[in-house]
Amino acid sequence: MSASVLRRFAGSFQFLTVLPIHGETSSPGDAAVFFPLTGAVLGAFAGVVAKYGSMAFGASLGSLAALACLLCISGGLHEDGLADVADAIRAGRSRERMLEILKDSRIGTYGASALILFSLLRWQSIESMAAPLIVGICVAVGLSRASMVVIAGCTAPVGAGLGHAFAAACHKGTLFAVLFQSAVLLAGLGWYGGWGRALAVAGACAAASATMREWFKRRLGGVNGDCLGATCVMVETAALLVMACQKSF
Repeated sequence: MSASVLRRFAGSFQFLTVLPIHGETSSPGDAAVFFPLTGAVLGAFAGVVAKYGSMAFGASLGSLAALACLLCISGGLHEDGLADVADAIRAGRSRERMLEILKDSRIGTYGASALILFSLLRWQSIESMAAPLIVGICVAVGLSRASMVVIAGCTAPVGAGLGHAFAAACHKGTLFAVLFQSAVLLAGLGWYGGWGRALAVAGACAAASATMREWFKRRLGGVNGDCLGATCVMVETAALLVMACQKSF
């Protein structure tokens, strides 16, 4: 494995987590090619916590522990974007006003409400998951991180921040690699959890990503880092909700 690949892989962990990654790493844009794989690793860890936590303390506390692990490891990076976007939706009547709110680090009522709502949805979805627990969380987290790369590569950036850095680095090769990793994750879900459920998860994630992208294009003219974080949480929630559905697929 080349040093360049290792730097990109390490860079993806450095950006997506608060883990102390030492040494030379790639920029977030260059490291984005490994976002689905990194997300899958994080999801697998959370799945192990959920499985054995449920065995020790019950499904409710085990699921809560898994979600808490994800939030702690990621440093709430994506949730911060969700809160900012929710506040912008509430208070922004114009594009300029919404972009101004997205730059504000303070969290308002809508932002706090969104954080609570989506945390509860993910917690209860993990607790009620009908798909294999470790595989399900692994796939949901991996696909949610993949969605950020796809959205950034297919949408114009707003401003010169993180969205611009991702858009500049997300060329066709990166998108192909990310989609390939996503397909592998869905194939794993299909093998262990049923192909119908895997197709339903793929459809839900695609619908959530497309909806967020179109809304950002219409209201903001593109995406920035907060938009990508909000999309990540939405896609993760959509995947978990489908896998929590007790209906056979």
